[in-house]
Amino acid sequence: SNLTAAAATTTSSSTAAPANSKEARRKDIEAKMADIDNQIQRRHKERQSVEGLLGFYATGAHAAKIKTEVDEIEKAVKSLNDQKTKLQNELEELFPELKKVVSRDERKAQINQRLKEIKDKTQITTKTKAGLEKLLPGLAGEPARKVQSEVADFKKLLDDLKQERTKLTKEMEDLDPALKPKEPKPKASAWQERKTAEGRVYYYNLLTRETAWENPDVPSTPAAAATKTTPTTAVAAATTVTATATTTATAT
Repeated sequence: SNLTAAAATTTSSSTAAPANSKEARRKDIEAKMADIDNQIQRRHKERQSVEGLLGFYATGAHAAKIKTEVDEIEKAVKSLNDQKTKLQNELEELFPELKKVVSRDERKAQINQRLKEIKDKTQITTKTKAGLEKLLPGLAGEPARKVQSEVADFKKLLDDLKQERTKLTKEMEDLDPALKPKEPKPKASAWQERKTAEGRVYYYNLLTRETAWENPDVPSTPAAAATKTTPTTAVAAATTVTATATTTATAT
């Protein structure tokens, strides 16, 4: 009986061990992810402070140093996000029920936050680029080439930000169709369809009082344009023929 109890205890312990191990790993992962979130927040604040200095140092050693610091911060944030993604994937493999499905409202909030960041960064970058471009006329040689290179870098950054903004805006419109810009309503045509006494259709312009056999709002073929006459001309010609016939009959 003692051997049976010992065996049961061993089996129970071996069964509980993996569960306890998973819970311990879960707590470890969640702690690391929380620490990464704090680091990312600190890095974002640091980047905002550093980028704010670019308006005061448009060029020279200070500007180059600041640009290098911004690049390093962005690389660090990317690395932290990659680490967090790996930890999140591991956590979801251990506990599939924790897999988070991002709701429509959550995704819209994420997009709005990123669009705000893009707007702020675009304003700072545009201001810095404009400051550098003002310096170019007074530079020559190596300093000029260096500033031109920096201007090109900022221009590329602005293009990248614009592309990202366009992509996110399109995604936001797909999530919320009400945000899509409304197409302008077509203007009412000044041409109205009318009929002659013989029942032939023609078109009359309410604004200019012009007339036409074909609807001017619809492109006509070259052949039709070559033989084009106006209702006024046709009516006048018909009146002349009628008058001539009447005169001849009277004379006879």
